[in-house]
Amino acid sequence: MKSQLKGNTFPLRAIAACLLGVVLVNTTWAQEGSVSTVPESAKLLPGDPQDASGAFWAVATGGDEALVGNPYGGFVNGIQSGTAHYFIRGSQNQWIEIAEVSPSDPAEGMSFGGALAMDNEFAVVGAGGSAYIFENIGAGTWVERAKLVGDSAQGQNFGATVGISNDTVVVGEADDVYVYTRDGTSWPLTQILSPEPARPQFFGETVSISGDVLAVRADLDPESDLYFLAYVYRRSASGLWVLSDRLTSPNAMPGTDAGLDLDTDGQRIIIGAPGDDTRGEDAGAAYIYRRANDDSWIEEVKLLPPYEDATPPIYWEFGWQV
Repeated sequence: MKSQLKGNTFPLRAIAACLLGVVLVNTTWAQEGSVSTVPESAKLLPGDPQDASGAFWAVATGGDEALVGNPYGGFVNGIQSGTAHYFIRGSQNQWIEIAEVSPSDPAEGMSFGGALAMDNEFAVVGAGGSAYIFENIGAGTWVERAKLVGDSAQGQNFGATVGISNDTVVVGEADDVYVYTRDGTSWPLTQILSPEPARPQFFGETVSISGDVLAVRADLDPESDLYFLAYVYRRSASGLWVLSDRLTSPNAMPGTDAGLDLDTDGQRIIIGAPGDDTRGEDAGAAYIYRRANDDSWIEEVKLLPPYEDATPPIYWEFGWQV
């Protein structure tokens, strides 16, 4: 789980300005056909000035808390391994950093915090070739509970994308998705998703999970030459994940970076396509799919970047993050 989509309100462009260690919140929303702009409401800075030398890269939110990754500027005991910063919203609607989350085995250049997700008291943080699970035991104290490591030749890609929902953690890697399920205090590997006989391009490079739904980035299927935006898995009665749908669109074309980011709340899936040229070169787009009563997925709308003058939004890359 990352951010959530609820009801008929969708975040079209949630910009975390990953520059100079600053996160600016500025979101454009569309609801029932209308478009409005929500002004900047917060500017998040790391409490340690040394960490401001890098860039905030990934953000996970949940209610009144946020976890922000700083993979290229965070220091642990003088080692530039990357860190994550934990903020809570105060009574005056201000965001306060109350903790810094770091790995137990920091290494130079490991890019800890390049991907992260949070659900209830647990968080998963990706690093180069690994992912770490933390538990918030109260008062903003995060305790490392597990370190996850891939086992394929593409190990350095492991942890570039992560997701968590309830007791399930998913970690993406080039060509595979690893599923871990909490068993008491441990997080054993319970399944590896590897489409056969042929994997689509970019499979596993982006993942999102919510409840019994897991969405995985896909692309050109070498077997059928069909172009897919995402593969959707459902948890079966046995607890294993099975492929339930492959999402495509008559409006989707290769080369649009569709699925570079995606998100689901279990009832809808939003898929960014920042290279879409419908409104100008690399202006971008996003697709929203709705879960039907028979558990199939129906394309609901293709979102395009709004603009009010005659100049199209060229190079906006709308949909880069969703």
